[in-house]
Amino acid sequence: AESFQPKGNTLSTTQVYTKVPFLLKHTLREYQHIGLDWLNAMYDKKLNGILADEMGLGKTIQTISILAHLACEKGVWGPHLIVVPTSVMLNWEMEFKKWCPAFKILTYYGTPKERKMKRVGWTKPNAFHVCITSYKLVVQDHQSFRQKKKKKKKKK
Repeated sequence: AESFQPKGNTLSTTQVYTKVPFLLKHTLREYQHIGLDWLNAMYDKKLNGILADEMGLGKTIQTISILAHLACEKGVWGPHLIVVPTSVMLNWEMEFKKWCPAFKILTYYGTPKERKMKRVGWTKPNAFHVCITSYKLVVQDHQSFRQKKKKKKKKK
Protein backbone atom coordinates (compact mmCIF):
# COMPACT_ATOMS: atom_id res chain seq x y z
CA ALA A 1 0.00 0.00 0.00
CA GLU A 2 2.90 2.34 0.64
CA SER A 3 3.87 2.32 -3.05
CA PHE A 4 0.48 3.90 -3.82
CA GLN A 5 1.14 6.71 -1.35
CA PRO A 6 0.90 10.13 -3.04
CA LYS A 7 4.27 11.83 -3.54
CA GLY A 8 2.90 15.31 -2.84
CA ASN A 9 -0.23 17.19 -1.85
CA THR A 10 -0.76 19.36 -4.91
CA LEU A 11 -1.70 18.43 -8.46
CA SER A 12 1.56 19.95 -9.72
CA THR A 13 3.63 17.54 -7.58
CA THR A 14 1.49 14.40 -7.83
CA GLN A 15 0.12 12.50 -10.82
CA VAL A 16 -3.62 11.80 -10.46
CA TYR A 17 -5.48 9.26 -12.60
CA THR A 18 -8.96 9.48 -11.07
CA LYS A 19 -11.48 11.97 -12.47
CA VAL A 20 -13.59 13.93 -10.02
CA PRO A 21 -17.03 12.26 -10.21
CA PHE A 22 -19.70 14.23 -12.03
CA LEU A 23 -22.16 13.42 -9.22
CA LEU A 24 -20.30 15.77 -6.86
CA LYS A 25 -21.98 19.16 -6.60
CA HIS A 26 -18.96 21.02 -5.22
CA THR A 27 -15.25 21.30 -6.00
CA LEU A 28 -12.63 19.18 -4.27
CA ARG A 29 -9.47 20.80 -2.98
CA GLU A 30 -6.29 19.53 -4.64
CA TYR A 31 -5.26 17.36 -1.68
CA GLN A 32 -8.79 15.89 -1.55
CA HIS A 33 -8.55 14.98 -5.25
CA ILE A 34 -5.20 13.32 -4.51
CA GLY A 35 -6.86 11.48 -1.60
CA LEU A 36 -9.65 10.33 -3.92
CA ASP A 37 -7.05 9.01 -6.35
CA TRP A 38 -5.31 7.10 -3.53
CA LEU A 39 -8.61 5.63 -2.31
CA ASN A 40 -9.43 4.54 -5.87
CA ALA A 41 -5.98 2.93 -6.30
CA MET A 42 -6.51 1.03 -3.04
CA TYR A 43 -9.96 -0.09 -4.24
CA ASP A 44 -8.62 -1.22 -7.63
CA LYS A 45 -5.84 -3.23 -5.96
CA LYS A 46 -8.31 -4.69 -3.41
CA LEU A 47 -6.24 -3.25 -0.57
CA ASN A 48 -7.47 -1.82 2.72
CA GLY A 49 -6.30 1.55 3.91
CA ILE A 50 -6.94 4.20 6.51
CA LEU A 51 -7.60 7.77 5.47
CA ALA A 52 -5.99 9.48 8.45
CA ASP A 53 -5.79 13.14 7.48
CA GLU A 54 -5.87 15.79 10.19
CA MET A 55 -9.24 16.89 11.53
CA GLY A 56 -10.98 19.40 9.27
CA LEU A 57 -9.27 18.41 6.01
CA GLY A 58 -12.29 16.67 4.51
CA LYS A 59 -12.13 12.93 5.18
CA THR A 60 -15.93 12.89 4.97
CA ILE A 61 -15.82 14.62 1.57
CA GLN A 62 -13.15 12.22 0.28
CA THR A 63 -15.25 9.26 1.42
CA ILE A 64 -18.31 10.65 -0.35
CA SER A 65 -16.10 11.26 -3.40
CA ILE A 66 -14.89 7.66 -3.62
CA LEU A 67 -18.47 6.36 -3.31
CA ALA A 68 -19.56 8.79 -6.06
CA HIS A 69 -16.62 7.63 -8.19
CA LEU A 70 -17.61 3.99 -7.71
CA ALA A 71 -21.16 4.84 -8.82
CA CYS A 72 -20.10 6.97 -11.83
CA GLU A 73 -17.18 4.97 -13.17
CA LYS A 74 -17.79 1.40 -12.00
CA GLY A 75 -21.57 1.20 -11.60
CA VAL A 76 -21.20 0.30 -7.91
CA TRP A 77 -24.05 2.16 -6.22
CA GLY A 78 -24.01 0.18 -2.98
CA PRO A 79 -25.44 -0.38 -0.58
CA HIS A 80 -22.53 1.07 1.38
CA LEU A 81 -22.37 1.02 5.18
CA ILE A 82 -20.82 4.04 6.93
CA VAL A 83 -20.21 3.46 10.65
CA VAL A 84 -19.50 6.65 12.58
CA PRO A 85 -19.79 7.98 16.14
CA THR A 86 -23.40 8.83 17.01
CA SER A 87 -22.43 12.47 17.49
CA VAL A 88 -21.57 12.93 13.78
CA MET A 89 -24.25 10.80 12.09
CA LEU A 90 -26.45 13.74 11.12
CA ASN A 91 -23.40 15.71 9.93
CA TRP A 92 -22.56 12.83 7.55
CA GLU A 93 -26.15 12.84 6.28
CA MET A 94 -26.00 16.62 5.67
CA GLU A 95 -22.66 16.31 3.86
CA PHE A 96 -24.04 13.57 1.58
CA LYS A 97 -27.07 15.73 0.76
CA LYS A 98 -24.83 18.73 0.08
CA TRP A 99 -22.09 16.99 -1.93
CA CYS A 100 -23.87 14.09 -3.60
CA PRO A 101 -27.67 14.50 -3.54
CA ALA A 102 -28.06 11.67 -6.09
CA PHE A 103 -27.43 9.10 -3.35
CA LYS A 104 -30.38 7.77 -1.37
CA ILE A 105 -29.32 7.91 2.28
CA LEU A 106 -30.68 5.87 5.18
CA THR A 107 -29.60 7.38 8.49
CA TYR A 108 -30.16 4.44 10.80
CA TYR A 109 -30.85 5.47 14.40
CA GLY A 110 -33.71 5.76 16.89
CA THR A 111 -35.60 3.51 19.25
CA PRO A 112 -35.87 -0.21 18.46
CA LYS A 113 -39.37 0.44 17.08
CA GLU A 114 -38.18 3.36 14.91
CA ARG A 115 -35.27 1.29 13.59
CA LYS A 116 -37.62 -1.58 12.77
CA MET A 117 -39.72 0.85 10.70
CA LYS A 118 -36.59 2.01 8.87
CA ARG A 119 -35.83 -1.62 7.96
CA VAL A 120 -39.22 -2.08 6.28
CA GLY A 121 -38.48 -2.44 2.60
CA TRP A 122 -34.74 -2.01 2.93
CA THR A 123 -34.08 -5.32 1.18
CA LYS A 124 -35.65 -4.03 -2.03
CA PRO A 125 -33.15 -3.18 -4.77
CA ASN A 126 -31.99 0.44 -4.53
CA ALA A 127 -33.91 1.04 -1.31
CA PHE A 128 -30.88 3.14 -0.36
CA HIS A 129 -27.32 3.59 -1.58
CA VAL A 130 -25.71 4.49 1.75
CA CYS A 131 -26.63 3.54 5.31
CA ILE A 132 -25.12 5.77 8.00
CA THR A 133 -25.21 4.39 11.52
CA SER A 134 -23.20 3.93 14.71
CA TYR A 135 -21.10 0.99 15.83
CA LYS A 136 -23.43 0.48 18.80
CA LEU A 137 -26.46 0.05 16.51
CA VAL A 138 -24.63 -2.27 14.11
CA VAL A 139 -23.81 -4.49 17.10
CA GLN A 140 -27.34 -4.28 18.52
CA ASP A 141 -29.03 -4.98 15.17
CA HIS A 142 -26.36 -7.23 13.66
CA GLN A 143 -28.92 -9.89 12.67
CA SER A 144 -30.79 -7.38 10.52
CA PHE A 145 -27.57 -6.17 8.89
CA ARG A 146 -26.59 -9.79 8.20
CA GLN A 147 -29.95 -10.45 6.54
CA LYS A 148 -29.49 -7.37 4.35
CA LYS A 149 -26.05 -8.64 3.32
CA LYS A 150 -27.34 -12.18 2.59
CA LYS A 151 -30.21 -10.89 0.44
CA LYS A 152 -27.77 -8.78 -1.58
CA LYS A 153 -25.50 -11.81 -2.16
CA LYS A 154 -28.41 -14.01 -3.30
CA LYS A 155 -29.21 -11.54 -6.11
CA LYS A 156 -25.75 -11.92 -7.67
